[in-house]
Amino acid sequence: MAHQPDTWLELSRSAAVANAATIRALINPGVILLSVIKANGYGHGLVPMAKILKQHIDWFGVFTLDEAIELRSAGIRNPVLVLGRTNPVRFAQAKRLGGVRLTLCLAEELRRVPQGLAVHIKVDTGLSRLGVPAAEFEALLANAPRSLNIEGIYSHLADAENFKDDSYTHQQFVRFENALAQAAALSKNPELTHILASDGILRFPEQNRQLVRCGILLYGLWPNEEFEKRYGTTVPLRPVLSFKSRLMSIKTIPKGTKVGYAVTERVKRDSRVAVVPVGYRDGYGRTLSSNGVMLVRGVRCKVLGRISMNMTVIDITAVPAAAVGDEVVLIGRQLNAEITALELARLSGTITYEVVTRINPLIPRIYVN
Repeated sequence: MAHQPDTWLELSRSAAVANAATIRALINPGVILLSVIKANGYGHGLVPMAKILKQHIDWFGVFTLDEAIELRSAGIRNPVLVLGRTNPVRFAQAKRLGGVRLTLCLAEELRRVPQGLAVHIKVDTGLSRLGVPAAEFEALLANAPRSLNIEGIYSHLADAENFKDDSYTHQQFVRFENALAQAAALSKNPELTHILASDGILRFPEQNRQLVRCGILLYGLWPNEEFEKRYGTTVPLRPVLSFKSRLMSIKTIPKGTKVGYAVTERVKRDSRVAVVPVGYRDGYGRTLSSNGVMLVRGVRCKVLGRISMNMTVIDITAVPAAAVGDEVVLIGRQLNAEITALELARLSGTITYEVVTRINPLIPRIYVN
């Protein structure tokens, strides 16, 4: 590369392919593996990740029709399921794309689907988000046009990460089975039914059905620490993403010096500090102020004070050889040390999904083997 950016993401093609193979081994033969690639590929890059994964998964899942258009414009021909709502005025456009399926859950929209466009009806079995309420599902199907191509019926689990109590999840499974029985009684049996996402794939393999929707696991990330604890030794995931920058300045400040906006931190010793050109604009959130860590020459260096829009100060006193231009790792491995997205999620009081999806899409992404 002729020019190395000051801040960048490195993304491993081989890790993504290996993760796809790992997930494939967890599901039954013949089950469709749908890669959820919405939200800019969970921050990894929508089109680049699709190009890497297209031969190793079956379908892609996006949230908007515009994301599906972007995939088709890039030459991605895999079937695509749009998981969010699509305005009916765009149904004909979706049909022209070829191989794009839409999610529907409103009766008035079923009547506006052009002939030949496949749809998946989403049933709300307990998440209380997008989807036709389970109590209204039978009436919706009964009034659906005979010509409607209902390829799939699906739902989404609300509490699959709860290892202490599966009762709500099993209630959702029962509601889903009831909805499918209603469809069968109306002779509207779909070709595909699906209810499992990443957490469910690990916890409820008996519910694989004909298709599973896998997101976070394909990027080599765990939904939370409990999943890593329970499955980390048996499900060999490889993180795809590393978040890197470079030291842009170094100075020594005396004991007692205040650091950052609102002077929330005072160093407790004579300290060598460095500025990293990353801030909350880049997706390194303010919740990591005086809390986060970064790697410099394999040493964990504490974030000092408030994180700014474009800069963060770190303590490099323990790295006397550090120099301007040295690589800094915010997420990833350096020598024998590692900072995971899961660790940043814990330090931030959030979830892994948010840590990676909030990384600014304008940051250069470099794809390596």
